[in-house]
Amino acid sequence: MGKLQALPKDANPVTKWSDQDEAFFNITQGIKLAVKDLRERTLSTMKTVSTVAKLRIHGWKYQPYDDSPDVELNWTAYFDIDKKPLRKIARFQTWRDILLPQLKQTREQLTGKRANLTIDVQGLLPLSAALTIGNIFQDTAGYILQNTQRTVGQNQIWRSSANPSTLKFKVVKEQEQKTAKTILKWAAVSTAISIFPC
Repeated sequence: MGKLQALPKDANPVTKWSDQDEAFFNITQGIKLAVKDLRERTLSTMKTVSTVAKLRIHGWKYQPYDDSPDVELNWTAYFDIDKKPLRKIARFQTWRDILLPQLKQTREQLTGKRANLTIDVQGLLPLSAALTIGNIFQDTAGYILQNTQRTVGQNQIWRSSANPSTLKFKVVKEQEQKTAKTILKWAAVSTAISIFPC
């Protein structure tokens, strides 16, 4: 415990600060720095020992791949991008009874006794599937997700362990009532999808 930094600054109790809001701000900044430091140290360790497992999921369409995957899942019976008038997406019961158990079994199969595993995921999938994959292979459990995406005529590898973007956004119009939908919509129109917990 002796190595921990006391907060707020100089270990002065919040009640002794003339501006308690400033004290709480100081605490928040200190926690952010500690989390950032811990995350950077953890990720640098993970990068040095990570192995890659290939997961191929056929969602919207069946798509052959040039490589041999470690696990291949065919979900085309549950998703149809061409179905009219609305696309077909797996229902809750399908997720609960079939797809989620398949993903959990896949996680156990890919992980084995390996730690710090990078999961190379390829497949044409709806957002619901991508979010579920992220939930099953969480970075807090030592997983890194990566995906090859075609961008401006070149293949680019996206990795969940990448540093956050330095892009700045300009607020053009601000709505008076902010909701989770508003935040998710904002995130989806940026260059990368980010989900902000509310």
